[in-house]
Amino acid sequence: MDNTMRSRPIVSTAAFLLAVGGELYLLRGHLAGLPAEAPIPLLMELFLCGVILIGAICSATPKGWRGKAGCRAAYLLLAGYLAFNIAHFSFFSRLYLEGITTEYPSYAPALAALKLVLVSVGVVAATPVASGPDRREYADRLWSAARRQQKTWADGAAVRGSDADKDPAAQAAQRLRRELTADELERLKRTLLAEPSPEAEGNSPEAADPSDPEAPEEAGKESPGSHEETGKWAGFEGWKGWGCC
Repeated sequence: MDNTMRSRPIVSTAAFLLAVGGELYLLRGHLAGLPAEAPIPLLMELFLCGVILIGAICSATPKGWRGKAGCRAAYLLLAGYLAFNIAHFSFFSRLYLEGITTEYPSYAPALAALKLVLVSVGVVAATPVASGPDRREYADRLWSAARRQQKTWADGAAVRGSDADKDPAAQAAQRLRRELTADELERLKRTLLAEPSPEAEGNSPEAADPSDPEAPEEAGKESPGSHEETGKWAGFEGWKGWGCC
């Protein structure tokens, strides 16, 4: 890429010439016999038109404003020119309305605003900037970026694959997916979901081991109250009630 700073001389020169030419055309009735006691804003505008023409000549080359100092001076003059025209906007609108034949008075403010836009475009276009990449360099950069992105994706996939290879369950699942069809995988899934898990079988009361020392012993135990009740009624086993033989 060419790193030299270049401006847009055609755009800047055309904008400056259009602004000055339109200004002189609209003020042609006042410039034919310019009296000595002409309004100061009009004289200042004519002086600034000369400054704009000088700027058009200086910006006719690709170097533009020729460095930071020239750019700073050009933008300062632009700010002063905009402030001056905005302060006397109604004055110039009235002068422009006298220079055109129309029944729409709103054309005059629009022409005054257009002049300011053209001068601003000329100043900005004359500012040198670094040129962008050409088509071939842009394609090379795009291809390099795509290669880097593909490499990043490949590295991420390799890392995820290595993590999966370390897990035996993941390896078994991958092997089943490779060796079984979709229908066989579905049947295997239903079979596994239908069978109870070993943990659930071991926790059921029926599966408790009698030899387990921690197994419940309620079946072989008798409560102390049962022995007391048996001793209390031990002599009355054959008694059938009062007056019974």
